[in-house]
Amino acid sequence: MKNKRQAEKDAISAEEKKKQEMAAELEKQKQARKLKGLEESEQLKMDVVNAKINKQQQDKERKEREKLRKVRFDYSALSEEDKVLADEFSKLVDNEFPKPNIKSFEKKFEEEKVGNTTYALMVIVRKLLHNAPDEANMQTFMDYWTPTLTLVCKRGNVAMEELLYAAARIVANEMRNDKKQLPDYSKETSVIESFFWELYERQVLTEEQVLKWFNDEGDETPGRADVYFQLTAFYNFLTFVEESSEEEDDEDEEEVQPLNSGIEGASRQY
Repeated sequence: MKNKRQAEKDAISAEEKKKQEMAAELEKQKQARKLKGLEESEQLKMDVVNAKINKQQQDKERKEREKLRKVRFDYSALSEEDKVLADEFSKLVDNEFPKPNIKSFEKKFEEEKVGNTTYALMVIVRKLLHNAPDEANMQTFMDYWTPTLTLVCKRGNVAMEELLYAAARIVANEMRNDKKQLPDYSKETSVIESFFWELYERQVLTEEQVLKWFNDEGDETPGRADVYFQLTAFYNFLTFVEESSEEEDDEDEEEVQPLNSGIEGASRQY
């Protein structure tokens, strides 16, 4: 009888011990979850802080890019050293006009005497736009200068699209007539349209690159709206070509050719 009561007592003790162990394990798990929760909370706080720091850095870099973008064609924003190099480059362009020797410009790059290459690119574009009195001369000048323009972009690590931004800036801010109108070659063709077309026709720029300029909502070039208006027909042509290419990838080149041939020359039509 005594042994039976002791066995029951031992069984109860074992059950209590088991309950205590289970309670301890639950408490341990609870504390572990609490600790994990704290760690996750701290990690979340750190993630928020890091995200904020990254955003601030990105905003700072974006503002810096926007600042540089606004002044990349501005002579007054150049360093004193780059101003000297820009003046020398301008003299070279004057001396080489109208038909340049590309080796003269290659030598400039080899000697590292170009300075701000984006500004140097604009110097050439300005020379072409101001000195081409009609489409025929524009075509001739582009024949002469396209290799040099390409050289400056490639050797100077300048995006080819900058040709469009430079041209738009020059036409809108330097070439208006007494009535503040942008220059035209004829009733059918403006100066800026002719320049854009020559770059596109010579495959200096692709449709995608030209459309990138049209779709750049961040471009704050003064007078951009007037330039855009003069290029409306060209834009419509490019979007039509792009849509046609997407819809009919296997379209015969002979079916596309009349569209191109119809916009060449002084009587260009879209």
